[in-house]
Amino acid sequence: MTKNCSLEEIRLPEFIIGGVAKSATTSIAKMISQHEQVSVSNQKEPYFFSFDSIDSSMDESFARNIIFNIEDYSKLFGNNNKLSFEASTSYLYTADFSIEKIKRIYSKHSIKLPKMVFILR
Repeated sequence: MTKNCSLEEIRLPEFIIGGVAKSATTSIAKMISQHEQVSVSNQKEPYFFSFDSIDSSMDESFARNIIFNIEDYSKLFGNNNKLSFEASTSYLYTADFSIEKIKRIYSKHSIKLPKMVFILR
């Protein structure tokens, strides 16, 4: 299995889970992460692809958890040869923006686009 890295050693997830609140995204992420060849991000819901900046309408405690920097986001996935993923429910609610940001960032780093899993209830 190969790492998902560019020449600059940016590590991005091979798949991303999104979904509505209370749709078991956390439970599913925990189950998937038990597989020996898979690892989940070190932060639950980094919201990286949902926002580019803090909006004045955001709750302060929510805004504090958003990762904006690609290097910080990359660090969530460690240095291993496992398939990596993360789960953020916000990607469903910010789908148009998130999809464009995913395409832009993966393309910039010449990394194959991730698989997307969305959970509905």
